Amino acid sequence: MTEPLIYSVGTQVVVQKDTYHVNKRVARPAGSVGVIVRSPIDRTHSYRVKFNDGFEAAVYHDQLVRLSEFKRDHMQGSVESSMIDLNERVIYRCVIGSRAYGLEEDQSDTDRRGIYLPNAERHWSLYGVPEQLENEETQEAPWIDGIRNTMLGGLVLGFGFLWSDLVCYLVGIKVGALTEYGLV
Repeated sequence: MTEPLIYSVGTQVVVQKDTYHVNKRVARPAGSVGVIVRSPIDRTHSYRVKFNDGFEAAVYHDQLVRLSEFKRDHMQGSVESSMIDLNERVIYRCVIGSRAYGLEEDQSDTDRRGIYLPNAERHWSLYGVPEQLENEETQEAPWIDGIRNTMLGGLVLGFGFLWSDLVCYLVGIKVGALTEYGLV
Protein backbone atom coordinates (compact mmCIF):
# COMPACT_ATOMS: atom_id res chain seq x y z
CA MET A 1 0.00 0.00 0.00
CA THR A 2 1.41 3.41 -0.98
CA GLU A 3 1.30 6.35 1.38
CA PRO A 4 -0.73 9.39 0.28
CA LEU A 5 1.39 12.13 -1.27
CA ILE A 6 2.53 14.91 1.03
CA TYR A 7 3.67 18.08 -0.78
CA SER A 8 7.22 19.10 0.09
CA VAL A 9 8.47 22.44 1.36
CA GLY A 10 8.90 24.87 -1.54
CA THR A 11 5.95 23.54 -3.57
CA GLN A 12 3.85 26.31 -5.11
CA VAL A 13 0.16 25.78 -4.39
CA VAL A 14 -3.21 27.38 -5.05
CA VAL A 15 -5.63 27.51 -2.12
CA GLN A 16 -9.11 26.34 -3.05
CA LYS A 17 -10.89 27.89 -0.07
CA ASP A 18 -10.66 31.29 1.56
CA THR A 19 -8.08 31.59 4.34
CA TYR A 20 -8.97 33.63 7.40
CA HIS A 21 -7.30 35.90 9.95
CA VAL A 22 -7.88 35.09 13.61
CA ASN A 23 -10.68 37.71 13.66
CA LYS A 24 -12.65 35.61 11.09
CA ARG A 25 -12.03 38.05 8.22
CA VAL A 26 -10.88 36.69 4.87
CA ALA A 27 -7.10 37.00 4.65
CA ARG A 28 -6.64 35.41 1.20
CA PRO A 29 -9.46 34.44 -1.16
CA ALA A 30 -9.69 31.08 -2.89
CA GLY A 31 -7.38 31.04 -5.90
CA SER A 32 -4.47 32.72 -4.10
CA VAL A 33 -1.00 31.32 -4.74
CA GLY A 34 1.44 30.52 -1.97
CA VAL A 35 4.46 28.38 -1.16
CA ILE A 36 4.55 25.56 1.38
CA VAL A 37 6.96 26.46 4.19
CA ARG A 38 6.15 23.50 6.45
CA SER A 39 4.75 20.10 5.51
CA PRO A 40 2.69 17.95 7.88
CA ILE A 41 3.60 14.41 8.94
CA ASP A 42 0.35 13.14 7.42
CA ARG A 43 -2.81 14.42 5.71
CA THR A 44 -4.72 14.87 8.96
CA HIS A 45 -2.47 17.80 9.91
CA SER A 46 -2.20 21.15 8.13
CA TYR A 47 0.48 22.65 5.90
CA ARG A 48 1.96 26.06 6.59
CA VAL A 49 1.56 28.17 3.43
CA LYS A 50 3.28 31.52 2.94
CA PHE A 51 1.79 34.06 0.52
CA ASN A 52 3.72 36.66 -1.48
CA ASP A 53 3.15 39.42 1.08
CA GLY A 54 4.55 37.32 3.94
CA PHE A 55 1.18 36.28 5.42
CA GLU A 56 1.16 32.62 6.51
CA ALA A 57 -1.81 30.34 7.07
CA ALA A 58 -2.52 26.78 8.11
CA VAL A 59 -4.16 24.96 5.18
CA TYR A 60 -5.22 21.31 4.93
CA HIS A 61 -4.33 19.07 2.01
CA ASP A 62 -7.87 18.91 0.60
CA GLN A 63 -7.90 22.73 0.39
CA LEU A 64 -4.78 22.86 -1.84
CA VAL A 65 -3.82 22.03 -5.40
CA ARG A 66 -0.32 22.26 -6.82
CA LEU A 67 0.12 25.30 -9.06
CA SER A 68 1.27 23.12 -11.98
CA GLU A 69 -1.88 20.98 -11.72
CA PHE A 70 -4.08 24.07 -11.46
CA LYS A 71 -2.56 25.51 -14.64
CA ARG A 72 -2.98 22.23 -16.48
CA ASP A 73 -6.55 21.50 -15.35
CA HIS A 74 -8.27 24.85 -14.86
CA MET A 75 -6.73 27.24 -17.33
CA GLN A 76 -6.32 25.13 -20.48
CA GLY A 77 -8.19 27.27 -23.03
CA SER A 78 -7.42 30.68 -21.61
CA VAL A 79 -3.70 30.62 -22.42
CA GLU A 80 -4.12 30.00 -26.15
CA SER A 81 -6.73 32.71 -26.52
CA SER A 82 -4.69 35.22 -24.53
CA MET A 83 -1.63 34.66 -26.74
CA ILE A 84 -3.62 36.16 -29.61
CA ASP A 85 -4.24 39.21 -27.47
CA LEU A 86 -0.51 39.61 -26.86
CA ASN A 87 0.29 39.78 -30.59
CA GLU A 88 -2.30 42.53 -30.92
CA ARG A 89 -0.64 44.49 -28.10
CA VAL A 90 2.71 45.12 -29.84
CA ILE A 91 3.44 48.84 -29.53
CA TYR A 92 6.79 48.99 -31.36
CA ARG A 93 8.38 46.68 -33.94
CA CYS A 94 11.53 47.10 -36.02
CA VAL A 95 13.63 45.06 -38.45
CA ILE A 96 17.02 43.85 -37.17
CA GLY A 97 19.76 41.60 -38.50
CA SER A 98 21.10 41.50 -42.03
CA ARG A 99 18.11 43.31 -43.55
CA ALA A 100 18.46 46.23 -41.12
CA TYR A 101 22.06 46.76 -42.25
CA GLY A 102 21.44 46.20 -45.95
CA LEU A 103 23.45 42.96 -45.94
CA GLU A 104 20.62 40.55 -46.79
CA GLU A 105 20.84 37.90 -49.48
CA ASP A 106 18.05 36.17 -51.42
CA GLN A 107 17.64 33.46 -48.78
CA SER A 108 17.82 35.86 -45.79
CA ASP A 109 14.86 35.89 -43.45
CA THR A 110 13.41 38.98 -41.81
CA ASP A 111 14.10 39.28 -38.09
CA ARG A 112 11.97 41.62 -36.03
CA ARG A 113 12.16 42.79 -32.45
CA GLY A 114 9.74 44.90 -30.56
CA ILE A 115 7.93 45.73 -27.38
CA TYR A 116 4.46 44.63 -26.35
CA LEU A 117 2.33 45.87 -23.51
CA PRO A 118 0.19 43.11 -21.98
CA ASN A 119 -3.01 43.97 -20.20
CA ALA A 120 -2.88 43.89 -16.40
CA GLU A 121 -5.08 40.80 -16.10
CA ARG A 122 -2.70 38.76 -18.26
CA HIS A 123 0.40 40.26 -16.63
CA TRP A 124 -0.71 39.40 -13.10
CA SER A 125 -2.29 36.03 -13.92
CA LEU A 126 -0.81 32.75 -12.74
CA TYR A 127 0.88 32.40 -16.11
CA GLY A 128 2.48 35.81 -16.31
CA VAL A 129 3.70 36.89 -19.73
CA PRO A 130 6.25 35.27 -22.02
CA GLU A 131 9.65 36.89 -22.46
CA GLN A 132 9.18 36.91 -26.23
CA LEU A 133 6.45 36.26 -28.77
CA GLU A 134 7.08 33.69 -31.49
CA ASN A 135 5.45 33.29 -34.88
CA GLU A 136 5.64 29.53 -35.52
CA GLU A 137 4.58 29.93 -39.15
CA THR A 138 7.78 31.79 -39.99
CA GLN A 139 10.24 29.75 -37.93
CA GLU A 140 12.76 27.84 -40.02
CA ALA A 141 15.64 25.55 -39.11
CA PRO A 142 18.98 26.35 -40.78
CA TRP A 143 19.78 22.67 -41.33
CA ILE A 144 16.67 22.10 -43.48
CA ASP A 145 17.50 25.19 -45.53
CA GLY A 146 20.95 23.69 -46.17
CA ILE A 147 19.32 20.53 -47.53
CA ARG A 148 16.85 22.57 -49.61
CA ASN A 149 19.73 24.46 -51.21
CA THR A 150 21.03 21.26 -52.84
CA MET A 151 19.43 20.09 -56.09
CA LEU A 152 18.25 16.73 -54.67
CA GLY A 153 17.04 18.32 -51.42
CA GLY A 154 15.16 21.01 -53.33
CA LEU A 155 13.45 18.43 -55.52
CA VAL A 156 12.45 16.26 -52.54
CA LEU A 157 11.51 18.98 -50.04
CA GLY A 158 10.78 21.82 -52.43
CA PHE A 159 12.70 25.05 -52.64
CA GLY A 160 10.30 26.78 -50.29
CA PHE A 161 6.77 26.27 -48.97
CA LEU A 162 3.66 26.80 -51.03
CA TRP A 163 0.14 25.86 -49.93
CA SER A 164 -0.28 24.03 -53.23
CA ASP A 165 2.47 21.66 -52.04
CA LEU A 166 -0.05 20.18 -49.58
CA VAL A 167 -2.23 18.98 -52.46
CA CYS A 168 0.80 17.30 -54.03
CA TYR A 169 1.68 15.64 -50.73
CA LEU A 170 -1.86 14.31 -50.30
CA VAL A 171 -1.95 12.94 -53.86
CA GLY A 172 1.42 11.25 -53.26
CA ILE A 173 0.22 9.70 -50.02
CA LYS A 174 -2.95 8.40 -51.67
CA VAL A 175 -1.01 6.89 -54.62
CA GLY A 176 1.46 5.31 -52.19
CA ALA A 177 -1.33 3.81 -50.07
CA LEU A 178 -3.21 2.46 -53.09
CA THR A 179 0.03 0.95 -54.42
CA GLU A 180 0.80 -0.61 -51.05
CA TYR A 181 -2.58 -2.36 -50.96
CA GLY A 182 -2.32 -3.43 -54.60
CA LEU A 183 -5.21 -1.30 -55.83
CA VAL A 184 -3.13 0.47 -58.49
